[in-house]
Amino acid sequence: MARRLSSWLVGALSLLGAAACDPRTYPKDLPPTTELGSPRGYRVARSIIHLHSPFSHDACDGNGLPGGVPNEACYQDLRTALCTLHVDFANLTDHPAHMDEFEFSDLLLQRAGDVIEDGAFGPVANHVYCQNGAAPVMTVGFEDELMPYEMEQHLAPDQPTRDQLYNTNTPATVALLQGMANAVAGVAHTESKDTSYLLGLGMDSVEIYNIHANLDPDIRSEFLGLPPLDGGLALLSYIVNPTVVPVPDLAFLSYFLLSPIYFEKWNTLTDAGLHVTGTAGSDSHQNVLALTAPDGERMDGHRRLLKWISNHLLVNDVTFADEKDAVRNERNFVVVEGLGSPVGYDFYADAGSSVVGMGETGTLVPGSTTIHVPLPTLHPSAPGGGPADELTIKLKRVLPGGQDEVVATSVDASLAFAPTAPGAYRAEVWMVPNHLTPHLGPTPETYLVPTPWILTNHLYLQ
Repeated sequence: MARRLSSWLVGALSLLGAAACDPRTYPKDLPPTTELGSPRGYRVARSIIHLHSPFSHDACDGNGLPGGVPNEACYQDLRTALCTLHVDFANLTDHPAHMDEFEFSDLLLQRAGDVIEDGAFGPVANHVYCQNGAAPVMTVGFEDELMPYEMEQHLAPDQPTRDQLYNTNTPATVALLQGMANAVAGVAHTESKDTSYLLGLGMDSVEIYNIHANLDPDIRSEFLGLPPLDGGLALLSYIVNPTVVPVPDLAFLSYFLLSPIYFEKWNTLTDAGLHVTGTAGSDSHQNVLALTAPDGERMDGHRRLLKWISNHLLVNDVTFADEKDAVRNERNFVVVEGLGSPVGYDFYADAGSSVVGMGETGTLVPGSTTIHVPLPTLHPSAPGGGPADELTIKLKRVLPGGQDEVVATSVDASLAFAPTAPGAYRAEVWMVPNHLTPHLGPTPETYLVPTPWILTNHLYLQ
């Protein structure tokens, strides 16, 4: 999926004066998830996992707590993003510095119109007020070597003990977070984590994509095996000649890729019998590139990054408890919503009257069991004007040794596959995003290649 960024940049800069779509007219929002379908009676909920507020020491251009209070302008950017994008769950994962210095009543960042939800030990969620009717549920967590989210209380009453605990990464700490804090125990930046360490940790979720890792030169070089500067070169073109590049919300197409490192580790965990949910990490800090893009927003603004990729949970209702249940039980599609929001997507297997969805285990009945991957459609709010997209569904089965195999494919049609081998199966949908052609600058063909759109979690057949 590499984009040959250096040659692309040279080509783009040579086209001075070329016509481009007015970025100010490009849609900034995403549709409410009530419009995305109800697979098998579930409700789709858009969740951001791995997100930083002003309480992280390195957020808001390193000035998250001026005078010891949250940077209000930076926080309002975050709130505006959550409302504009109709986010259902916003899981804050601030760094222990300075998250462990504050109580949940502060960390939930309540403002006028918000409603705080209490749990057994005090505040657990902030139901954020939005003028457009969106109602994001904001929760507390932290990111260090571990990344628990949806915590219900701190692990200690005093800051020094919290700091010690939140900077450890042992199975005992994971168990404490899952028990005392009733948190979803996640791990971020799995590209840098040893597989043997992950196998013994006992966590609930791992990242299978992280925006920061995709861009950071050091991480790209050391852990992903990628040219360190290509991500930065892609963004450089917006500084040098912003009139001939794609609209800023599509900048990610210049450097976006899925690294096999994540999937090798996830496959290894799965093959070992561990049901660990794969999630996408937005990792938004609003601290990378303060440049104002042609659409009037920061290149690294919360709205732009959160629009890029999200987690679509299958829940019974948009509640604190329902999100926790969905993430712990693998009911999650990772969706690259910068390409548009999918409608009518699902992934399940049936054998007679038995239906097996993501995270569930069923019995393989040869000649009777069928795995279904309905072909999704693009929500009509997606920017259009180009030809029809080409969608390819890939059904994969996990193999030993961190590998997987494609067992079936379908182009522009739903997939129905009769498996003959037991195992863990997941599906991917890849898109050639032809509908974006008018918004891709003077060289749209650079981006009109198969690009990941949807990644499911596993269902299990035995």
